[in-house]
Amino acid sequence: QLFYILFNLIFIIIIFNRRPIIRMYKETDFLYTALGDDISKSLVASLCGGFVNRVKRYLSKHNSNVICNNFATPTFTSSDLLSQLKNNSEIRQCLKKSKIITISIGGNNLCEGAFKNFTEINGKVAKIGILRFKEDWHEILYFIRKYTQSNASIYVMTFYNPYSTDDPNYSIAEYYINSLNLIIKSDFWIKTYNYKVVDVHDSFKDNFRGNFLFLNT
Repeated sequence: QLFYILFNLIFIIIIFNRRPIIRMYKETDFLYTALGDDISKSLVASLCGGFVNRVKRYLSKHNSNVICNNFATPTFTSSDLLSQLKNNSEIRQCLKKSKIITISIGGNNLCEGAFKNFTEINGKVAKIGILRFKEDWHEILYFIRKYTQSNASIYVMTFYNPYSTDDPNYSIAEYYINSLNLIIKSDFWIKTYNYKVVDVHDSFKDNFRGNFLFLNT
């Protein structure tokens, strides 16, 4: 019976995480909006606190009346995020009013190419995920900057390598991860849509375990 209760609790949390709840805000509030995937809003982050909560706490030290809306959704790919922006006018309005926006997206595009509990990587599938990300990335940024007319400071995370350096898949994954990160770090897109890159990939490279714990606690 305990297992049944825990199972239902986890199920409820997952369902809850997939349904964005918009916190009400006033014109005088300092609005922070998080977009993306599991990195911004996962089961672990919900139970233990993740980087979104850390950013909110930091902002609260320097600004009064900070309101945080976390619209990130576990398992989201770039196409899912784009669809969210296109189909949710309340989220778009929230983005327009935001002072800070963080984005973590792209990891699940690559994860579609990982099989057998991430022990095998299908390069063909991974390349399709990268191409889809490349197509979506421009539209995502366009929607935020042009369609919603947001003047917020935007911070975008790169994707880190989840494999340990001694894993045979590390170098294979690194190739595809770098391909995706190069799109995010493109000077053309950065200048066109005025966003800043938080290079998580390079930060985690030498101390993945320590930085991973920092991110999720």
